[in-house]
Amino acid sequence: MVGDNKESAKHPSEVGSAEAKPGMLGVHDAGGSCKEAYNQSIDLEEPPTAFWERKVHAMFQLIAKRGLMTTDELRVGVESLEDEVYADATYYEKWASSITRQCIDRHIFAVTDLYQAMGVDTSVTYIAPRFAVGDTVTVKAEDFSTHWRKPHLRTPGYIFGARGEVIEVLGEYGTPELKALGSDYTLTQTLYKVRFNQAHIWKAYEGGANDTLDADVYDMWLNDGTAADSHAHVDLMKHSHAHAHDDSEAHSHSHGDGDGHAHDHGDHVHEQRSVVEQTAVDREGPLPPLAPLADTLEKVFIQKNIFTAEDLRKEIEVIDGYGQDYAGARLVVRAWKDEAFKQRLLTDSKAPMAEEGIPKEGEVLPARVIVVANTPTAHNVVVCTLCSCYPIALLGLSPPWYKSRSYRSRIVFEPRKVLKEFGTDIPKDVAIRVHDSTADVRYLVIPERPSGSENCTDEELLRLVTRDSMIGVTRL
Repeated sequence: MVGDNKESAKHPSEVGSAEAKPGMLGVHDAGGSCKEAYNQSIDLEEPPTAFWERKVHAMFQLIAKRGLMTTDELRVGVESLEDEVYADATYYEKWASSITRQCIDRHIFAVTDLYQAMGVDTSVTYIAPRFAVGDTVTVKAEDFSTHWRKPHLRTPGYIFGARGEVIEVLGEYGTPELKALGSDYTLTQTLYKVRFNQAHIWKAYEGGANDTLDADVYDMWLNDGTAADSHAHVDLMKHSHAHAHDDSEAHSHSHGDGDGHAHDHGDHVHEQRSVVEQTAVDREGPLPPLAPLADTLEKVFIQKNIFTAEDLRKEIEVIDGYGQDYAGARLVVRAWKDEAFKQRLLTDSKAPMAEEGIPKEGEVLPARVIVVANTPTAHNVVVCTLCSCYPIALLGLSPPWYKSRSYRSRIVFEPRKVLKEFGTDIPKDVAIRVHDSTADVRYLVIPERPSGSENCTDEELLRLVTRDSMIGVTRL
């Protein structure tokens, strides 16, 4: 369903206030962005939320409940990702990256703890030189999609993939990527001066055929220029790990089963949890690049006694229960039947929600939920253009399209066209009210009651109410 959205004659960046600058806050500022990637048709496909994604969500809730991280700290970690990572990473890959960075910056755990959980032998502090003067080498490329934070790199991008010759061994130095993280783990390696032919670097180079460029390149960034895999990507963790071990199975990564940890739970429970989680993982297929951070974070948090495996299991159960009790739909049905309740809900939702048992024990609600009602003359629709704020305790986990760049960008400036992609055609004489949930407030839409439902039972009415109608992208 993804395709170019060519219908708009004008884009919001071309009209309105001279001070308005869509996207000025950074790559996360999606509202009204003129970037092509943000202006596609909405992909309405909804694959199930993977186990590792629910695990990441649960871990954030656990550390937030313990006062170790706030929602705003999670947000700023996402916003500070490398643009390429932000663009390519999935929603929960961004969360995992942000949690990792914020925990290191706040000294909740150290970089060394992270490396050890990844299977890196941090006792290995030296990489023996692999090249000598006269050797042909190729500079590795960098795969930014695997980074949980913007890396500090001392190898310029213009020589990625370039072939050259080692002309001098400059000495041994600490790895700058590690030193920049404030890690107490150091890895010493050799620095070489490598000579490249300019015409091989720049396709349109206009100088002489023998013009060269010399650059200083660390050992871990180089491959044998005569080898078949000379264009492989650099990976600090794999590189240092390979120099330390020949037995790859000794550090194979688990999928959240916690094997090898000193957890205080029975063998039967541990085995059952392992089987259940592994089955869930197997069904999900290939993982995106940063998904393994979920397992790594789990190991570190448990080793640091931040929470236990049982705490995590229970929190995942809480997340899996979001929306299963029809909390949002119950509010809608009662509002349809009780005008006084509806008016209280529209004025201040906290007390009316409490009467309906919302939130349940273990669930977390934002400071305020604003409820808005559709009428014959006004239709409401909700978005969060800066991230994807959403009332999960009322509606369950948010759908992928709600978190997409296209929905977040387009719904604020062409809501009628976006709603048509959901099959919702709003007449011109009905005002559309877009609510951008940019901070600590969440929104819930009360859809208009369908005609012909006057004699329906509460259970029948509950079945009429849909998640999408409470977001506002559909009508009943």
